[in-house]
Amino acid sequence: MKSEEGYSTEREIYLLLRKKGPSTLAEIGDELGISKMGALKWINKLESQDKIKRMIKKGDTGRPAYIFSLTAESNIASESTGPEKILVDLLTFMKRIEQDQIADQFLRYRYEMLYSEVIGQFQGKDFVSKLNILRDLREKDGYMPEIKQSPSKNHMLIEYNCPIFRVSSIYPIACELERRLFEGLLGAEVENSHRQTNGKNNCVFSIKANKKE
Repeated sequence: MKSEEGYSTEREIYLLLRKKGPSTLAEIGDELGISKMGALKWINKLESQDKIKRMIKKGDTGRPAYIFSLTAESNIASESTGPEKILVDLLTFMKRIEQDQIADQFLRYRYEMLYSEVIGQFQGKDFVSKLNILRDLREKDGYMPEIKQSPSKNHMLIEYNCPIFRVSSIYPIACELERRLFEGLLGAEVENSHRQTNGKNNCVFSIKANKKE
């Protein structure tokens, strides 16, 4: 099991590259408040796991420098890595034998169960409280969420990690079911404008509260 310090450093590097994009070793070290050698140790580890890749950045003068970025499938898996792999293998098999309808029914059932498990936490709460509850639940599940308010006054739920990336890559309906789940829990209109499965750096949900909220 990862140490708390190790997990925290990996998470910080991951979030930095998700938010700011490709960065140099010096930039990563400065942002994290650690030495370049300290940053390189964690980068090498993430690179060996195929979560980070390096490219050469040529400048006008001096030696070329490396810049580091996340790979396409760099999402950090949830703690249930073993069961998640089994689920992915099962869904892959069902697609291969053309049983998409059953997989679709299963994913719908899963989100109905999740809704039933957590809806009690949202009942009787004001809109901002509901947003905070949703953020905390998503944080617990490893989505690395952040709530922001857009210029249009709508709120945005930005998720920098997708623990179900492999599942939703096979069955994109998983992303749509998450959007519907948020609408049901928040009692609000939710639009999904960015998806990591579509090559974006993060998943973005625009949330518009009902007027009565």
